[in-house]
Amino acid sequence: MLGPLSASGVRNRVLCDYPIGFLASPSLGLGAAPLKVQDLARFPIITFPRKTQPYEIVRALFNRPDLPPIRLHASASLATVIHMAIEGLGIAVIPTSIVENELADGRLQLLSTDLRIPPLTFSASWLESPDTLAVELVADLAAGIARDSTTVIDAPLRARH
Repeated sequence: MLGPLSASGVRNRVLCDYPIGFLASPSLGLGAAPLKVQDLARFPIITFPRKTQPYEIVRALFNRPDLPPIRLHASASLATVIHMAIEGLGIAVIPTSIVENELADGRLQLLSTDLRIPPLTFSASWLESPDTLAVELVADLAAGIARDSTTVIDAPLRARH
């Protein structure tokens, strides 16, 4: 789950983080130069569903009096968000690790900007109780699997740089 949770009596084990980037089709002509929020705000922004933490963070970044009203599109389907960005319908704000192929073959580009969005942090969360040993062992196992998985995901990035 996206977390960790901060409720009383809840224990958390962070599993992994996925950095979020601003991604667009090269057809938008945004280039490699650093972009300011004003540059990004000229385009529709495509991201996570409404009422999610990532959506609210993106909305807050562009909810400024010096910017025109933002065209913020929300989707529960990351495949749809990716497709819309590839087609040049806007700038996707999603984890970069899920578009490695699209970045590698030039269908998408990672935009340079000073806007920062916290990574998506996934955690195992459970209620504290005297008999949570099994849950903690499962959380440890999940953390190990997540760590190994992110090592595999990050390997191609390290190899390309």
